[in-house]
Amino acid sequence: MRPGALDATLKACDEAGILVLAIVGTAGTTDSGSIDPLEEIAAIAEQRNIHFHVDAAWGGPLLYSNCHRDKLRGIERAHTVTLDAHKQLYMPIGCSLLLFRDTSIGNCIRKTANYMLRNGSGDLGRISLEGSRPAVSMLLHAGLRIISPEGYGWLIDKNIENTARFAAVVSEEYLNLELLQTPQTNILLYRFVPNGITASSSFADQYALNRLNETIQRIQSKRGKSLVSLTQLRDLPGYEGCPVTAMRAVLNNFKTTEDDLRAVLEDQLEIAAEILSGEGIESCR
Repeated sequence: MRPGALDATLKACDEAGILVLAIVGTAGTTDSGSIDPLEEIAAIAEQRNIHFHVDAAWGGPLLYSNCHRDKLRGIERAHTVTLDAHKQLYMPIGCSLLLFRDTSIGNCIRKTANYMLRNGSGDLGRISLEGSRPAVSMLLHAGLRIISPEGYGWLIDKNIENTARFAAVVSEEYLNLELLQTPQTNILLYRFVPNGITASSSFADQYALNRLNETIQRIQSKRGKSLVSLTQLRDLPGYEGCPVTAMRAVLNNFKTTEDDLRAVLEDQLEIAAEILSGEGIESCR
């Protein structure tokens, strides 16, 4: 998010008589791990007295890291924060939290019923969007006791360190791989690019390149030796508005080695060579 554009949008809403209920900043997008300038967004929200929410589903655990917590500076000024413990905290899927700076805000979603969740009953499910749910909070409690905040901080540091090393390998050692963003967390975006294709190439070439990377990823998945996911970036600087399909590598296992990373890349390069053999980029048009 660009604070200047946010401020301009809020002014336009004022002029149009539109009431803004909340501003949402992102502490680590799920597709790229990118982090919004939370401090600047918080200042704008406070100046206009607008509810400030931070989606920290992916990046919230960076707060456990002594090396990387400053990337989330400003999150403490949020009124509410969401966090998915089933991502960076290694919990089962569905273990998510909504945190309130002022706990009375929870009354906005408080529910009661005649058969359960009665006023004064102490039922914890009264403040929830789900109602009935498993007690996964016990698993998170156990993780915080066993792994510990310090342990989670070590894991975060190690995974981000591995991601930075992977980024260096992609950008410095492989001529046919393009690093699309400098990673802020432990998600790396890159793509295979044949010789002669650049960011300034035609839209036809760019779309063909997208299909080529999709095909590489699909074949890699079917072969079962290694796998990265895919995402698509829009409005990437320098690409003239053309959507860019990216290989999305998530390094969330601290045991990952550089040999592991190179094996993934070599698989992709081998598949790309098979696809392009004798046909070139035109085969993907």
